[in-house]
Amino acid sequence: MNRSTSIQFGLRSISGSLNTALILSLLLQAILLLFCVFFSASDVVKAGSSYIYADAQTDYLWGVFIGSLLTGTIFFWPIKPDEKIIVALIWQAKLVVCLVLMLFYEAYFIDLDAFGYFNTAVSESGQFSGLAFGDGSNNIAEICKAIFTVLPESYHVLKLFFAYVGLIGIFFFYRAICIAAGTANPNWLLGLGLFPSILFWSSILGKDPISLFGIACTSFGIANILAKKNTLGLLAIIFGLVVVSYIRIWLALVLLVPILYVIIFTMRSKLARLGLGFAAFAAAATLLTNFNERFEIESGRDALERLDTLSRSWSDVGGSGQFVTANLSNPVEFLAFAPIAGFAALFRPLPFEISSLFGTLSGIENTILLFLFLRACIRFRWRHWRNPAIAFSFLFVLVWVLLYGPISYQNLGTAMRFKLQVLPIFLALILVIGQKVKTNPNIQLFPYQIPPDEARWTLPK
Repeated sequence: MNRSTSIQFGLRSISGSLNTALILSLLLQAILLLFCVFFSASDVVKAGSSYIYADAQTDYLWGVFIGSLLTGTIFFWPIKPDEKIIVALIWQAKLVVCLVLMLFYEAYFIDLDAFGYFNTAVSESGQFSGLAFGDGSNNIAEICKAIFTVLPESYHVLKLFFAYVGLIGIFFFYRAICIAAGTANPNWLLGLGLFPSILFWSSILGKDPISLFGIACTSFGIANILAKKNTLGLLAIIFGLVVVSYIRIWLALVLLVPILYVIIFTMRSKLARLGLGFAAFAAAATLLTNFNERFEIESGRDALERLDTLSRSWSDVGGSGQFVTANLSNPVEFLAFAPIAGFAALFRPLPFEISSLFGTLSGIENTILLFLFLRACIRFRWRHWRNPAIAFSFLFVLVWVLLYGPISYQNLGTAMRFKLQVLPIFLALILVIGQKVKTNPNIQLFPYQIPPDEARWTLPK
């Protein structure tokens, strides 16, 4: 068999595989659609009329209809055919979460913020007060009102809109990883999109899918900056920071720390370094001013006292709260408590810490994360730090842990949800560092930035 024949055979095989996957995707969509039509008459769907929407079945069927339409839009994304199919499969998994599994979660936790956003959007329909930096709850309600100007007033429609934004965020994370690795592997997209916590929490109606999308855009921008695509990278970073700032202004400040590191230590052009560094410091000053005004902070001690007060307020929420004895307003006690709080933010709840099915599943997932983290610690070498992608990821996780650790420690249920902000980056980081040096020497993280003998840190196939 000559080379031309081999290429034609390979292309035919790939095309056949894609067609098979497409047929499977459409078949799964049809089965899910049929199931949801029958499921709409179930008691768990009808129960929704007692605590949020009047006509639960109609609300639910609107969600099924819009979800099916959104499936079709995926095949118009400007991405590769195999990526479209995987994105469609991830979206179908999200539909199962939104239209089936999450209904049991919502029936148990009937005081969710999601219901408040929906009720506000319905009761204040057509009354727009505008978006404001850092006012996440009001901004989410405003987004819901805007959606209702073009779509029916349905709770499930809103939920699917936010899940779709989360889906786009997952894809941007995947593209950032591909740029960093210098190659594309659709398996990474599948693993990222179907990771349980990412799949579930990126599908809720609330701040989390929007925050995830903003962080993903910022990560995509950093990857492009390091790949010498400065214009695209800069635009993506600015857009991502703006999105995050409107939802959680302190999260934008957390992102600016690793962004400044990348600008100062990896950009070779002194003029670009000076200009972007000045812009980043100006953005940080603006965000910090808004943050201080919002929380009435006048000094570093005020900031610690606010964090202490905020974290303690979460200890009384739900059945998974626990109290911290350390005085977090004291810098010494705060730093001493930071490792314990950081562990809670990233790896708790562990198995059997929360006596519920949801807590047990989260505990199993966190055990896997802990194993991957320990493996990465064993295989970590200081030369990893020379890789700007790894440095950015590490700094982001570190600063995030310092901020969210005290809150996560005092409410393990909240910790499961908040971790979505950092989980895709943290997961990629520990997988990259945890791989053996000779796993695949042909795939390098930023081979154009790091010498080959220092860059052989790859994601698993």
